[in-house]
Amino acid sequence: LTTTNATASAISIVDGTTVALGNITATLGTLNLGAGDISGAITQNASTAISVNNLTANTTSSINLNNANNDFDTIGSITRGGDLTIHDIDDVTINGPWTAGTINNAINVTAGGLLNINGNMSTSGNNNITLAGVGITQSALSTIDAGSGTISIDGNAGAMNFLGLLTTTNATASAIS
Repeated sequence: LTTTNATASAISIVDGTTVALGNITATLGTLNLGAGDISGAITQNASTAISVNNLTANTTSSINLNNANNDFDTIGSITRGGDLTIHDIDDVTINGPWTAGTINNAINVTAGGLLNINGNMSTSGNNNITLAGVGITQSALSTIDAGSGTISIDGNAGAMNFLGLLTTTNATASAIS
């Protein structure tokens, strides 16, 4: 799927059970995955890439967009019912929020460049949040809340600046590492 549409509804994939994505390009617009009407996992077929200006998702299951060449400029609101895994080849900005749905599952985000966090993200229970980028910044108005899980942060030798809240009730030595 390829479009030059620059709107918030450039590509919408809705009303399905499982969704296995192929190559998708909307470098000026938004890719919307679900409207609360995708009941199974959202995944990618092997060796495919998603290149979009903005990504949003609303599903009752897991989201695994972990292919090596994905390129999301920004990631907006995500509602999920399972694990959330995202890989971006370079810089990415998370505007969120990622706090809705059944959040008793893990969040894993890897950026090949700077990871900018401007929106809230949450898990509940003993579920972890793992963040990696070549540098990580967090805005003052955002909260990263791992419930009783851990928060793992890897700046890959880049600068890191956390102005918002990092929250967990985890009492182990690796609560925030």
